[in-house]
Amino acid sequence: MRNPGYSPRGERCYALKCGKRRERASWIGALKNGKIFAPLTFEGCCNRDLFEAWLSQSLIPQLEAGDIIIVDNATFHKGESIREMVEDAGCEIWYLPAYSPDLNKIENWWSVLKTWMKQMLPKFETVRECVDAAFKNCPNVFS
Repeated sequence: MRNPGYSPRGERCYALKCGKRRERASWIGALKNGKIFAPLTFEGCCNRDLFEAWLSQSLIPQLEAGDIIIVDNATFHKGESIREMVEDAGCEIWYLPAYSPDLNKIENWWSVLKTWMKQMLPKFETVRECVDAAFKNCPNVFS
């Protein structure tokens, strides 16, 4: 959907920006003791293969036995292999009730990240570069 534009009657309305959308950049990360860690930026949408790879290669190596992983009810967060990976690390995985972003503490951090990105995006060539910079500057972005 496009926002309406206005111009004098009979004259064409021109936009200051082209209608080309930027590529989709997505990210996964974890929140522990008020700090973001194990961030991963990628293009497109998340799926189970990507989530499992992130879990096994980035998140689990940084966890301690007894940690609890809390995730939303996205389909790719569920599966026997995911549960086994988490339990083998001595951790637990809990699922939030459906449609409850207010219970997901990391959503507040993603909101801060998105606000920072809106301000900083013109300084970067791609959305992914901007997201990567946000994670590299995490203490500054999230403080």
